[in-house]
Order: sequence, then C-alpha cells, then structure tokens
Amino acid sequence: MMSNKDDIQLLKDLSLICIDGKRFYCDSVDKVESPTLSAIFSDMARVREGFLIDINEIILSLGGEPTDKNGTISGAFHQKYTDIKAMLVPDNEYTYISQLEELEDRTLEKFREALANAKNPVVKNFIGIALIKFNKTHDEMKSLQLVTE
Repeated sequence: MMSNKDDIQLLKDLSLICIDGKRFYCDSVDKVESPTLSAIFSDMARVREGFLIDINEIILSLGGEPTDKNGTISGAFHQKYTDIKAMLVPDNEYTYISQLEELEDRTLEKFREALANAKNPVVKNFIGIALIKFNKTHDEMKSLQLVTE
C-alpha cells in the first residue's frame, strides 16, 4: 500500500510535468507572430501555474516539501529541439503548435498513470479534476494542430 510519502513523490513528479509545460508555453508566447496564439499559449501556461500552486498545497498538507527543481531534462531538451526545428521550417507556428500538442499528450499520459497509482483520496480527487482540465487543453491544442496543418 502506498503511503503519503509515495503520493508526495507522485505529486512532485506531476509538478515537474507542469513546470515543463508552463516553461514551454511561456517560451512559445514570444516565438509566434499571431496574437491569438500568444494569448492561447499564455492561458495554457496559467493553467499549469494554477495546478502547480494546488500541487504544492497538497504536498504541504501531506507533510512534504514541494519540489525545488525547475523541470525535467527531457522537457528542456524538447523545448530546445522545438526552437531549433522552428528556425528550420517556414511555418514556425505549426511547429510550436504540434510540439505543444505532443506536450499535452505526455501530460495526459503522466496524469492518467498518477491517477491509477495514487492512494490518498485527496490526491486522487485532485488528479481527476486536473485530468478534466488537461483533456480540455489537449483538445484545444489538437484542434489548433488540425486547423494549421
């Protein structure tokens, strides 16, 4: 049976996913020309910031300390890969949209795994609510991807 320690680590892992996503969306705001896309990316970053705040509050309530990391190596690598790819293709907006849609896929995967592994009812409830919102952000990015192909 998982203890609070395990759920705390699970939440820390999710916070890293949110940090990666927030950082990637914030970076992308300035890399696209469309004010509409910039606004959408800003909104997506704010969603992740909100969940980071909630995750940290839950971690503290379970007796843990929020992560002091600034994301994952793979998240930083993926963001730099996208920057380079966008410089090499004529439609950098589509590049950012498609890469951010992949980020949404990874986010959903990690939150679904976490939901299956969480034991604390507060943690499970939070992750379930987060999944509802992340399904919406995923669908929005997927729609943008289809429209800009």
